[in-house]
Amino acid sequence: MVFEFDLTVPKNTPKSSPKRKTLKLTYGIIHQLEVIFPLGCAGLVHCTINDGLHQVFPTNPDGSFKGNGTPIKGKVFHELMFEPYELQLIAWSEDDTYDHTITVRLWLLKPWQLFAFSEEMWRKMGY
Repeated sequence: MVFEFDLTVPKNTPKSSPKRKTLKLTYGIIHQLEVIFPLGCAGLVHCTINDGLHQVFPTNPDGSFKGNGTPIKGKVFHELMFEPYELQLIAWSEDDTYDHTITVRLWLLKPWQLFAFSEEMWRKMGY
């Protein structure tokens, strides 16, 4: 399953009061992530992705994604096994001239698609 979310970040959005969007997903394991900053962002638009209060992407808690036309993508492994199946996209912009729309794509697989035993076994385990 592929989920795609857009978020428009207004110019002069401070890190202390960022734009937020709830990413509604389903249960499973996020195995791939892509963040797209369109040309013109010039590294001035930043974002992080949180699971509850914990920042999960990028992994380093003091880091943020930023870019200018080149997608940031990679293989990841993040479980969404219990409700709510949601992440928070948090973004801010140092650009004082333009609003920018960033795109986040998340690829999810059900646990039984990644592991050797069947979906029935996962059900018996309570997932």
